[in-house]
Amino acid sequence: MSADALVRRRLLLKGAGTGAATLAALTPIGALAQTQSTVFVCKNGTGKDVMCTVSGVQSAAHSFGPNITKVTAGGKGVAYWGAAAPAVTPKPGVVAVPTPLNTWPAGVTPTALVKTVFGSGAAYANTGLFAMTNRYASQDMAHWIAAYLNAKAMPASFPYKPAEVVALYTDTTKRVAALAFFKGYLENLA
Repeated sequence: MSADALVRRRLLLKGAGTGAATLAALTPIGALAQTQSTVFVCKNGTGKDVMCTVSGVQSAAHSFGPNITKVTAGGKGVAYWGAAAPAVTPKPGVVAVPTPLNTWPAGVTPTALVKTVFGSGAAYANTGLFAMTNRYASQDMAHWIAAYLNAKAMPASFPYKPAEVVALYTDTTKRVAALAFFKGYLENLA
């Protein structure tokens, strides 16, 4: 450990009042890590890597230390999750029900209702998850479903867990920023 790092550590451990808090705030997150860490990154408007979280993008957090492994974050868009398989001609008088072209994550039933994931107060609560991404793709709820499916299907590249996506939707103080983040940064994989 460098002499500077030891001085910072001693100040922090001694609890040097507001000076320690200021020092900690000014120290890059990566510099505080003593072991190898992995962070999800995405490109901001200037092409610079930033921490790929709602708050990381808002604050333009882009300081990474030497022990940081950067993983490019991403997810599939509504069009991917809502793509329908070629329709099979049903028997006369039977309406063909579209089914997903792409494989959905284990444990998620495309016909499950929105309220089974996002609660009974959710927009389009009584609409099926696949129907939402297929027929109502322009609606915000379709993007929330895409984020949820990405979290389930791609934990190696999507920076949120499924329960965290639901929590961001449920928290009305975070919903708008999180939706903009998901749409702007994490519906980027073909």
